[in-house]
Amino acid sequence: MMENNNFIEQEEDNNDELDIYDFLEVIAIEERKEYSRQRWQRTKEEVEEQKRLLRSQLEKHIHLLSENLKKPNFIRTRDKITFTIGVANTCFSPLIAAKWPQILPIVYTVQAFFLITLRFFIYKSKHWHYSVFDLCYFVNLLTLIYLWILPSSKILLAVCYSLAHGPVALAIVLWRNSLVFHSFDKVTSIFIHLYPPLTLFTLRWLLPVDLQLKYYPAIVNTGSNLPIGTSIFYTIIFYLVWQILYYTFIVHGRRQKVFESKYIIYNGTLQIAPIKPDLDRANPRLGVSS
Repeated sequence: MMENNNFIEQEEDNNDELDIYDFLEVIAIEERKEYSRQRWQRTKEEVEEQKRLLRSQLEKHIHLLSENLKKPNFIRTRDKITFTIGVANTCFSPLIAAKWPQILPIVYTVQAFFLITLRFFIYKSKHWHYSVFDLCYFVNLLTLIYLWILPSSKILLAVCYSLAHGPVALAIVLWRNSLVFHSFDKVTSIFIHLYPPLTLFTLRWLLPVDLQLKYYPAIVNTGSNLPIGTSIFYTIIFYLVWQILYYTFIVHGRRQKVFESKYIIYNGTLQIAPIKPDLDRANPRLGVSS
């Protein structure tokens, strides 16, 4: 009987010791968790501070760069470079199309990436970048996809050819695009609307058949006549896809930002709003700002 009592007392002592050890272990675990949380919080705060400093430095550099871009010397140099490139491009593009049509897609691709990317960042700085999601840029993207990814797709060829020679080319007249060689913006606009139809026309009618069959088999498989019904049907489908995406993500999805920016909605697309005259300073005789 005494042995049983001693055994029970030892068990209770062991249980007490285990309870104390468990308690201390729980405390240690909680302390480690708390230390980890504090360390993570400090790390997070340090990262946020670094991000804030980097953002501040970046904004400062962008401001300095924008101020330098407004200097007369830079503007004159930029206009000279733009004028030279614009004139050279106007002269050499027809020559390349007639003499070396196989390299025209490369010329188009290089210029497209350079001009459209540069325009995006310029428009981004002016809060005009939503204009880069317009139909003409969508057609340029489809044309690049056809040239380098899906050259055997007859559907994509028909869509690109129809849109490039239809609304995109017609927009030059409707939107009164002018070729002003010293204006980078106007040169880019002409390029965006003119080069896709020029490239596709050259590949279809001036590229030798053996090169068409090797690099762009859809042109050979389509023949000399595009199927009108199929072309119209798929062109409308692609246009509706662009219009739905444009309305969903730009007109509706970015409604607040669009409202705060210098945009107006015209015919379902965004256009840069004209600058309103200051009526307080307007010339009463001319009706315009002085």
